[in-house]
Amino acid sequence: MGRLVCLEVEDFKSYRGRQVIGPFDTFTSVIGPNGAGKSNLMDAISFVLGVKSAQLRSTQLHELIYRGATAETVQNGAKRGRGQANATKPTACASVTAVYADDDGREVRLTRSVTSAGVSEYQIDEVHKTYAQYAKFLEERNVLVKARNFLVFQGDVESIASQSPKDLAKLIEQISGSGELCAEYEELKQQQERASENSAFSFNKRRGIAAEMKQFREQRAEAKRYERLERQKEETLVLRALWKLYHVERRFVDAEHQLDELSATLGARREEKSAADGVYADVRRAQAQAQREVLRMEQRLRRLRKGADGSKPALLKVEEMVRHLERKTGQLKDVADRIARDRDVQQRAVNALVLDLDGVNKASEAFEAEIRNQASKSGPVLDEQQLREYRRIKDECELQTASERQEIGALERQRVTEAEAEKHIASKLSEVEQQLIKLADEEAALTGQRDSLNAQTIHLMGDLDRAKEKLAAAAEERNGIIQREIEVNEKLNETLNRLMQASAAKRLSEREKRMDNCLRDMRRLFPGVYGRVVDLCRPSQRQYETAVSVALGKNMDAIVVDREATAIECIQYMREQRIGQATFLPLDTIQAPSINEKLRSLSQDTTTLTRTLCDSTYDVSLERAMQYVCGSTIVCDTLTTARKLCYDDGLKVKAVTLDGIVIHKSGLMTGGRTDTRSAAQRWEEREVEGEYDAAHPVTTLIPTGTFEAMKRARDSLVAQLKELGQERRQVASDEKIQAEVSGLEARLGYMREDMSATKRKLAAVQQQIENARQEMKQLQPRLEQIRSRLAAAAESIQARYPALHAVEDRLFAAFCASINVASIREYENGQLRMSQQANEKRLQFSVQRSKLENLQQLDAMEERARKTQDTLGAELHKLQSLHEEKESILRSEQDGLGELERTESELKACRENAAAHSETVSQARQNVTRLDRGVDEMAKLVMEKQSDLEKLGSERISTLRRCRLDEIQVPLVRGSLEDVPMEDAEAGENFGMEEMEVDEPSEHGLGGQGSLASMRSRDWPVEIDFGPLDDAARRRDDDQFGQNYEDRLTEVAAEVERIAPNLRALERLDGVENRLKETERDFERARKEAHEAKGRFLEVKQERHRRFMEAFGHVEGQIDQIYKDLTKSTAFPLGGTAYLSVENTEASTALGEHEPYLEGIRYHAMPPLKRFRDMDQLSGGEKTVAAFALLLAIHSYRPAPFFVMDEVDAALDNANVARIAAYIREQCVADRAQFIIISLNNTLYERAQSLVGIYRDQDTNSSRVLTLKLDEYEE
Repeated sequence: MGRLVCLEVEDFKSYRGRQVIGPFDTFTSVIGPNGAGKSNLMDAISFVLGVKSAQLRSTQLHELIYRGATAETVQNGAKRGRGQANATKPTACASVTAVYADDDGREVRLTRSVTSAGVSEYQIDEVHKTYAQYAKFLEERNVLVKARNFLVFQGDVESIASQSPKDLAKLIEQISGSGELCAEYEELKQQQERASENSAFSFNKRRGIAAEMKQFREQRAEAKRYERLERQKEETLVLRALWKLYHVERRFVDAEHQLDELSATLGARREEKSAADGVYADVRRAQAQAQREVLRMEQRLRRLRKGADGSKPALLKVEEMVRHLERKTGQLKDVADRIARDRDVQQRAVNALVLDLDGVNKASEAFEAEIRNQASKSGPVLDEQQLREYRRIKDECELQTASERQEIGALERQRVTEAEAEKHIASKLSEVEQQLIKLADEEAALTGQRDSLNAQTIHLMGDLDRAKEKLAAAAEERNGIIQREIEVNEKLNETLNRLMQASAAKRLSEREKRMDNCLRDMRRLFPGVYGRVVDLCRPSQRQYETAVSVALGKNMDAIVVDREATAIECIQYMREQRIGQATFLPLDTIQAPSINEKLRSLSQDTTTLTRTLCDSTYDVSLERAMQYVCGSTIVCDTLTTARKLCYDDGLKVKAVTLDGIVIHKSGLMTGGRTDTRSAAQRWEEREVEGEYDAAHPVTTLIPTGTFEAMKRARDSLVAQLKELGQERRQVASDEKIQAEVSGLEARLGYMREDMSATKRKLAAVQQQIENARQEMKQLQPRLEQIRSRLAAAAESIQARYPALHAVEDRLFAAFCASINVASIREYENGQLRMSQQANEKRLQFSVQRSKLENLQQLDAMEERARKTQDTLGAELHKLQSLHEEKESILRSEQDGLGELERTESELKACRENAAAHSETVSQARQNVTRLDRGVDEMAKLVMEKQSDLEKLGSERISTLRRCRLDEIQVPLVRGSLEDVPMEDAEAGENFGMEEMEVDEPSEHGLGGQGSLASMRSRDWPVEIDFGPLDDAARRRDDDQFGQNYEDRLTEVAAEVERIAPNLRALERLDGVENRLKETERDFERARKEAHEAKGRFLEVKQERHRRFMEAFGHVEGQIDQIYKDLTKSTAFPLGGTAYLSVENTEASTALGEHEPYLEGIRYHAMPPLKRFRDMDQLSGGEKTVAAFALLLAIHSYRPAPFFVMDEVDAALDNANVARIAAYIREQCVADRAQFIIISLNNTLYERAQSLVGIYRDQDTNSSRVLTLKLDEYEE
């Protein structure tokens, strides 16, 4: 068996440069500290053998290239500067070469390299190969790259034992080679299924065509019988058409004579009515003119009253502003007088100060003269030499008494400071006392002003309360009038509604009138017409009217008839009359949905729509039509109930609420229609008009007396409303009283503002007084303290002078003798003190003179007086303007009252004139109504006869059209059925009528002579030959005779319908036979293809099964013994038990044979003396031993020449490691495989034949390798 000799790595991961690892012995152990590069050796072996980069602890191939820096490089980089230590240039590529020795000893070099761009290259003995060639070379030597039967990575041992059955089956497929057939297996399986489907489709198609041939043979026999029955049916149709046309022609001629007589009478009555209409129009125009004049005068009167009421608030506002300005100007005059008095007082004070200033100036001049005289008498005068001597001695004296002088100077400065403070506080205390006197006077003035304003406010509030009571009384009286107006308006609205309902029939549009007349004519002409749904039924309660009208929708105007034939005749009649469109409900053909009985047992707030219709309003025979238009619609009281039924309970019904909101079966909700109430009012209108009659729903006229009584009631209520309006206008206007209230409130507001301002000023003055008193309390103690400190400072100064004087006397003794003075202090007191006192006196004069000059300024007082006078002048000017505006408003009010009286008298005359015209119009209206009733009655008779005539004509036309449509060959004397038009427009062209000659229907529904249905019998271009009719058919015109024709036709039609032949059966029979032959050929071809596809699939399936079971049988046979060898010991000589089992499920036997690779293989291992447990419940060491046994068993099937494992003993104790080491040594001695194991356990690597040590070289920052053969050191 071949083996791995050595490994050459170059710049791979942590291996820098080119290094040779090995040689590897039969049992080689790789050892070294953590992080030295052991796992990188494992990655190098995996890399050279073609394993992908994702399994080599890297995401990209270029990450496998060495990128570390040497120690020397790091040191040099540190010298060059921080941040450049890793500045070495990375290598461009990495490569790993494995030297492999075959069984015959021939060595093969397998090389794989990768560049920095991530490109990988493969070489065998320096010859470039593709990956497929490279992998094939390894596979020939049982090195399976995909199955990885030569590698066990770190941490993979437990996962191998715990892998799922599907993964284990997939591993056995890779080892056995059956996985190579998987793609072909799936493809052939799909081909087999498609071929089977095609075969089944062809078989079913052949069987269907055979059945179709049998059916066509049966249809050929029925076709001949069908032709015989058709001829019999045509003969019966001709006789029935001749019978109908004969009797229609006879009745048509009788109706023409009666219509001519009625038309003449109608013309005379219309002429009489036209004259009465002219008179009525004239009197109506005169009445309208009188009413317009009344309205114009009323509008003018309202404008005048509004103007008179509007001038009152303006007048009150002006008066209030006048009062406010008068009060304000009075205050300004008082202020001006006070300022004048203050100015006079200030002027007298200034005059006194001027006299004082003259006295101060004179005293200053006298003092200066006295100073000069005293200076000449004060003692000796020193010359220059004596002065120098004085200064020298003085300097020496100051030097000797410096300390005493400093103390005295400090005390003197303190005394001066205290004296200034004492003077400042005394002055401030005097000012505060003056301020208190002034503030006391101001407080007294403000207190008097506050009391005056308080009294005025109380008086004004009383006036305001009285004005509000007056306003409330006027409002109460007006509310009473308004309440009476509301009651009268309600009665008037009720009367107007009754009038509107009573005249609903007169307000019908032209189309509605024609539709009503047409319905009445159809009921008379066609016995099977019952009427419209809205006329045949009504809700059982008034509250359901809106809901029922919404639910019925367009079916409200649907017309109920007995049979579909009646509906067709009515449609033809309406088309000829040009009435419009209508919906018909034939009772014999409509499919009415059955009502769900569960809906009848719902809660009280829901009901079915059919229950809301009064049972007495329609016959039982009409119930089918009612069920058709109503269906399973539910009427609910509220929208909440409807939502609960449709959404929460899930009922598939149509729900309608009482206010017209609809929830459809689909869940869509609609509502908000504006015409629902108008539709619901149709039942109310019929009650008022007396129209509602289930059997005869026709419009009836209201008696004239009822109309007149309603109109008189309306006029009476209108007159009451006018009287109430006049009473309301006579009540004191709210605007006037409100203006008075607003004026009083404004005055009260001004007064309160003045009061608030006065209180604020008073509070401010009182606060200033309190602050001044507090300040006096604070200043008096401070003044006493300063005075006491001043006295103490003077005493301290006097106590220090004796020592100073002693030094001066000693030093100045000779000098004093020379100038003839007792002591130097005598000289200094005489000359120096005089100069000092003169300076102090001059300063006092200067300060007093400045104060007197400042007190003489009166500019501020003058400016205040000027501003006050300007403000007073502006307010007086505003007051004059307001007086003028007040006079203007009073004059306008007097003029308006005169105009108002004249307008009221003119309005009274206009109303009397309008009342006279109204009486004339009422008489003319009664005459027109009487004549109109007569014309309507005669017009109805004419219309009825015209309708009879047109109905007969329509019946004749519809019968001939039916004959033309059904191709019934009716015998004719003149003309042809092709001349019978299918539409009215075509009729005009065929019968020679011009379009403009057709008269439009008149206002009474009469058609002109151009109508096809009303064409005279003599003008009809087609003449029918009634010869085939026998005498019995000519005499009898009853329904029973016509029913005989219907029965014969029904009998023949029923037989024809039962036959229902296929007339093209013979033609299609030949085509079916040809398709049958072609289908049989397709079936044979599909069956052959299915057989061939099944054979190919079975071959691949059997081969896949053989390969898999061969590998499975071998592994199953080896694993138990290997597991026993790994687990037996002296204590457990038999070892454990391990076996493999196939999961045999329904999915694996779907094709009828056992296919274990479809589901999976389950691995079981039981350690010695332990019960059976799942693999997941074993300990880590037990899983490792079991996984190792499985790897060795799989390896024994297609043994790879070498086995590389990375720390597979990490979870084992020493005893298990020793067993595995012994087993590996035994395999190596037998030369069954080569083992290269990375381990840190000495129990394992001590049993190895050689050691490969890996360490980290810190100088080169690279992994290094040492090799040691242990065979040479065996004991």
